[in-house]
Amino acid sequence: MSIKDLPASLDPTKVAFMEHFLLLQAFQQTLIRMSESGRIVSDLARSWQISKDGKVITLNLDPHATFHNNKKVSSSDVVYSFSRHVWPESKSVVSGYLKLHVVGADRVKSGETIEGVKVIDEHTVQFHLKKPYSPFLYILTIPGFTIIPAGAEEDNIIGSGPYIIDYKNNDKIVFKKNNLYPHSSNALKKIVVQSQPDYTKAISDLKSGNINLYIGISPKMITNKTIDNELDLQLSETLIISHLYFNPRKSISKNAEFRSDLSSVFSGLADEALKTNKYFNKLNTFVPYGLMQTGYYRRDRKNVTIKEFKRKWGRFLKNYKVVIFEEAMPSEFINSAKGLLSSVKGHLDIVKREHLVKTLIDKNYDLVGGRYVGNFPDPDGYLNVINSHENVHMGGFDTTEILDTLSKYKNNLDANFRLKMYSVELEKFESKNLIIPLFLMKVPILRSRSLVFPDTTFRYQGEFWKSYWN
Repeated sequence: MSIKDLPASLDPTKVAFMEHFLLLQAFQQTLIRMSESGRIVSDLARSWQISKDGKVITLNLDPHATFHNNKKVSSSDVVYSFSRHVWPESKSVVSGYLKLHVVGADRVKSGETIEGVKVIDEHTVQFHLKKPYSPFLYILTIPGFTIIPAGAEEDNIIGSGPYIIDYKNNDKIVFKKNNLYPHSSNALKKIVVQSQPDYTKAISDLKSGNINLYIGISPKMITNKTIDNELDLQLSETLIISHLYFNPRKSISKNAEFRSDLSSVFSGLADEALKTNKYFNKLNTFVPYGLMQTGYYRRDRKNVTIKEFKRKWGRFLKNYKVVIFEEAMPSEFINSAKGLLSSVKGHLDIVKREHLVKTLIDKNYDLVGGRYVGNFPDPDGYLNVINSHENVHMGGFDTTEILDTLSKYKNNLDANFRLKMYSVELEKFESKNLIIPLFLMKVPILRSRSLVFPDTTFRYQGEFWKSYWN
């Protein structure tokens, strides 16, 4: 199989992009995981209990679980694996969930363990939360929280998962089947994952049989001619959002009425784009469908024509800078938005992944667009993307107030009340038009007709290692 690029590291504290998390899932395990149907199921932990006050989660490890070096997985390995995420030098993109919820996770020194992650015995581990938090089990399913042996460093990372790394260089990773893996879902004997940034070459490799699966292809490269009768196109339903985020500290973006009008115009362009594009669904809210109560999704939308917008705001848009990640949005939308901005001497830049990160850090934009993978199926799984306290986040606005407000309800064990209040407060926040909600992305997967790829619900992509020959 091919993906656009391979990660520089398979250390779970250094992986940041969705295709790379798929590689972790092939050779490592989390304590629990989400099934393809969206249910929480066992992985390394065969059972778990939650205390009556909701603040202590006890997990019982499978005593037969074994790392690829034949060492048994123990509670000490779990404590070490989670603690590494919150060490001061850590680059983990998921550490914030631990710091926010687990006792002591926000004050761990390098090499120390988290106070609130405790070894009870060799195969029992406990998480002590600052406050009860009903979605915490979802957090434990995040692919970044895989378990590695205590003491393991970046250059000797192994796991206990269905496949073993047999070979790795900058261009290729070879996984071979782990015959000691206790489940039967790893049907393939060997999986070769290679880097292929050239879409045309990847499609040629698929048709010639050099590869059987390509994940991460740009939708704009897929046509009826691309697929022919030799390949199958699978659109994996996801919870990947693609929105635009203002930097209200710059230029005309400070003006709330301007933000409202531009939101209306861009939303209209998105509607038009989807008349000919099947790889995205339209979103009118920050949080995607299915995670909030239905009332949250009922929105009245302002209708501003392009002509009205240009007459009212055109003179303010000279050098207005919009930056969009190249894979995040339909080309039809990008072309329309670029045409609109060009007509008023503004700019729309399409950037690659590494340039987007630099842009976000430097805040060198008026409006920025990118995609974000919900880490778990709950509104809290989407808040990190706008968390102004994180080093890298979307938007140039301060989210302290909305995050503090939501924190009043975050730990309420009445799930219906919690979501009701989240709906109320998020709708108020979204009424400021700091975000232009646009798209829910479907991930196109091209594969040989002889290969079956698992489909998913509430996951950003299927676990490719569960593929099998038809």
